[in-house]
Amino acid sequence: MGRKDKEWARRRRAQLVQELGGKCTDPKCTTPDAPLEIDHPAGRDYDVRRLSPDQVVRRYLRDQAEGRKLRVLCKVCNSHPRNQPSRRKGEAEDAAGF
Repeated sequence: MGRKDKEWARRRRAQLVQELGGKCTDPKCTTPDAPLEIDHPAGRDYDVRRLSPDQVVRRYLRDQAEGRKLRVLCKVCNSHPRNQPSRRKGEAEDAAGF
């Protein structure tokens, strides 16, 4: 990925965070200065760790255009169990390797 792609992804992600409110949307947040992340409350069907930064931003934009709900959470709140999508029993077992 080129330098222009990385810069575009950084700018466009920052713009999307601002469009989504620009701060952690968890009402129980106690760490408002933590880095912000874009969250899919209902989960997503791709692994962001396998995508380049510009691909991740393009997926966020596609999800938003398709009407999928996105929100901004700080890194601490995004990792808290109360903000994780609920899983059906079978999915949890599959994820655990059973």
